Amino acid sequence: MQDALALEYQLDRIDYSRKNFIHADLDAETFEKMQADRGESMLTLMLRQIIQEMTARNREEAAATMDPVELLDALLSEDSARKLKLLVARSFDDVDRQMSALEGTVLMTERNKAAVRAMKAAIADGKKNLAIFYGAGHMADLDERLVEMMDYRRTGIEWVTAWDIPAGR
Repeated sequence: MQDALALEYQLDRIDYSRKNFIHADLDAETFEKMQADRGESMLTLMLRQIIQEMTARNREEAAATMDPVELLDALLSEDSARKLKLLVARSFDDVDRQMSALEGTVLMTERNKAAVRAMKAAIADGKKNLAIFYGAGHMADLDERLVEMMDYRRTGIEWVTAWDIPAGR
């Protein structure tokens, strides 16, 4: 996917060794053990999402599906990375529903719990300006944890461009 979309690997572009970065995720060993204990794997999670998508389509709740002709055009285009990004970007509008299949899983819920624990520890250490650096799929659950479970309140929303798809050739 990284190559097809001409993306850069996050670990190659972000300096996580900076003193203001705090590891707020599960380590690989804990993640794998928790998944094994629950009988989860990336395959079972993908199957959960596929089943949810099929069910949603049957109820006519799913977002517009990707047109196979557009996909073929994008794959064969000289500007394929850009065209594929545009196709993928359309599905982001419905990310909360798509990610709901992962509620309660290690991939989503347990990692979010780890982020909140790290945030609480940072606050206890006197830190005042914090950001949780996670993907969009995590936001609904994190929002619930911060607003409903910890009595935080949202005072504003700021949108930052994370993915720019310039005009084609």
